[in-house]
This record gives sequence, C-alpha cells and structure tokens, in this order.
Amino acid sequence: MTEMTDSTFRTKTGTCCILPDRILIRREGVSGFLANMISGNSVIRTLFVNSIISLSLVCLAGYLVVNGQISIAILPFVIALFLLYGTIKSRDFSAIPEIPRDAIETIEAHEPRPGATRGYFLVHFRLGESVKKRIIILPGSMSGGSTEFKRALDLLRNHGLINDATTPNTC
Repeated sequence: MTEMTDSTFRTKTGTCCILPDRILIRREGVSGFLANMISGNSVIRTLFVNSIISLSLVCLAGYLVVNGQISIAILPFVIALFLLYGTIKSRDFSAIPEIPRDAIETIEAHEPRPGATRGYFLVHFRLGESVKKRIIILPGSMSGGSTEFKRALDLLRNHGLINDATTPNTC
C-alpha cells in the first residue's frame, strides 16, 4: 500500500495522488488487482461485455416472443435496453491512470449518499481532439467514504482543480 500524503486520498480501488503536473490514480490491493484484470487501462472490454450481454438478452426476448411468451420477454428486453443505454453513455469514459493537469477541463464532485451511492469525482479532460471522462470512485460508507469525500474535495480545492461554483453536485 502507498502511504498517505497530504496530496493523496483513498479511492475504491487504491489511491489518487495530486501532483504538480498530473493526477495519478493507482490501483492497489485485491480490489485494484481485480480492476486491472477486468478493465486494465481501457473501458473497451467492459463495454464489449455489456454489448454481448445486451445482444444475448435481445435474442432471448425474441425467442420468447416467437414462442408466445410475450409477457415474460419484456424483462430481458428491458434489461437489454438499460445495458445498451449504459454502454452508449459510457463510450467517452477512460480508465487511464494519469491525467495531465493541463488537459483537465473540469472536475465534477458528486456527494455520497450513504446506503445509496458512493461519492465520486468526474474528471473531464482532453485526450487528443476528444473530451474524455475519468471517474474517481471513493470508498463506501462502511470504509469512511463521507469523510474521505470531504478530505478529497478540500484537497482538490486547495490544488485549484475544483471551485465552489461547480461543487458539490448532488445528482
């Protein structure tokens, strides 16, 4: 494990370090190892798997409709639509571990809602000609997520990466 410094905060799968020239997101421990195995530095694998599952559910729904089970076919079709919507919405996301500070356009803060959602930051940055997004998910409520969110928010404000006009976002 990386030791915590005054420019580092915990994330769901490791730590995030704010450096003078970049933000460095490290995956550590068992959850970091699993995240590296599943997605690596790209979201393409995850989007591909979601697309395959969605296509399979559409085929299942079609099979059920052909066999006269229309009411049962609604469930896999609706799940497929949600997966497909999420896949399309996530195509501009990135999983890169380093974001140059001069590439960062904005950072949105999303407060944790204990029992419902974890706190997270959504970093909008330029990668070549396109604008990408990198989500930094914080620990859950059982791991001090609310305290870590406040600490991370203060850290990002102190480094000039986030301002009061854009935070917190409670959507």
